[in-house]
Amino acid sequence: MKLIDNKGKLFGKLHILDIVVVLIFVAVVLGAINKFSGGNLISFDGGTKEVNAEIWVETIEYRPMYLESLKVGDIIAEDKKYLDGKIVEVEIIDYMVSGINNEGSGVVGPHPFYKKAKVKIEAIIDYKEPIYSFGKQEIREGAGIFLTTETSNLSVLVTDFKILQ
Repeated sequence: MKLIDNKGKLFGKLHILDIVVVLIFVAVVLGAINKFSGGNLISFDGGTKEVNAEIWVETIEYRPMYLESLKVGDIIAEDKKYLDGKIVEVEIIDYMVSGINNEGSGVVGPHPFYKKAKVKIEAIIDYKEPIYSFGKQEIREGAGIFLTTETSNLSVLVTDFKILQ
């Protein structure tokens, strides 16, 4: 018995085009479920709890006009919705660069055009062991995330975070 016979049937029983049509149908159904479930085919919400946190982030280097858009009291947003967090402190600092002077020795000084900002955020974040998340972003020291408010969307690094009691 051949794998595919003269009539295009698999093992003489199933037509190959029928199998292809069924596979395409299953793929379309799974794609629709994935789209309408927000990208989570399987969602286990059990065990997730909300905790109060204080998150310190530091922006990458930007021109000062971008950093001035960060204001105390701005509410954090993500995907066209507000999250349960706000900016409570903003400090604009020099972006330090290193180089070599004419004598060949190393020097460190502030960049003439770029600055950084240290931002403190107070938020209610989700905890599901062992992951802390704020919206769709994982919060851990050293993680790169996006700090989005109504007036800004900046790349930042999480430098510290504490769980408040």
